[in-house]
Amino acid sequence: MTGGRFARISRAEALEHGGQIHEARAALCSLAQDTSEIWWARLESVNALVRLGLKDDAVHISHAMLAELPVEGKQDTQIEIAEILARLGEGPALILAILRHKTVGRGRNLASAFKTLGMLGYLDELLSLARDLDVGLNIRFGATSALIRFGRSEEAEDILQGWANPTAEVKNTPWFKALSSDAGLRCEAARQLSQFPGQRKLAEQVWDEVARGDAGENARIAAVDGLWRHGRADVLLKIGADQSIPPKLQKRVVAWLAHLGYKSEAEAILRDRESR
Repeated sequence: MTGGRFARISRAEALEHGGQIHEARAALCSLAQDTSEIWWARLESVNALVRLGLKDDAVHISHAMLAELPVEGKQDTQIEIAEILARLGEGPALILAILRHKTVGRGRNLASAFKTLGMLGYLDELLSLARDLDVGLNIRFGATSALIRFGRSEEAEDILQGWANPTAEVKNTPWFKALSSDAGLRCEAARQLSQFPGQRKLAEQVWDEVARGDAGENARIAAVDGLWRHGRADVLLKIGADQSIPPKLQKRVVAWLAHLGYKSEAEAILRDRESR
């Protein structure tokens, strides 16, 4: 079935190349408007219309598709349609509305949405998203990542520094108080900051503090992984030697120490734990 749908789209595009533009348009519109068809085939038909320069048809059908979708759910499909419309000159409003919606999750197309906004030059909109206290942290981090990718790194750095090492003012804000823990926030901020040479020290300091603290297991593992990526065996040795850390975290430290060439030291940490 998948091959058949691709063949239909390919045949339609071949018709256009052969000068049969009306036949190509009819075939692609028919598939795109067929509500019994699967979504990816319909979306690919719209993309084919775009490739053939049939903008008005693509815009009309895209808006009709959006009307078929529920207000909540089908997030990835909504984003794909919003991206098509944005590329056709309809602006960023629809993508931004989806990203700001309270039900937005971690769908596979979120990264694509940020990339589209960046490629189309909507960098001020990305900055606004990164600073928006009413959207999820995954959206705000996606926006800072896109800002860095598309040349607005200084503003992204300022935001990330405030998350990696939050001030008393930040800690008193409602969104920060609503966090179950700030460790995950700090670790991800440190990860993004670590790509800047001038921020490596701060990133490593954050990871060290989180790994040694009382945060949840996932955040502490993320911190240890960050230290490993930076080759900080000296810090990992100190963390691993602390027999009060959870066994799973210590095993992670030991594995990374061995990977960094400190096999004998890693084995010594394990022997010390077993002897207690």
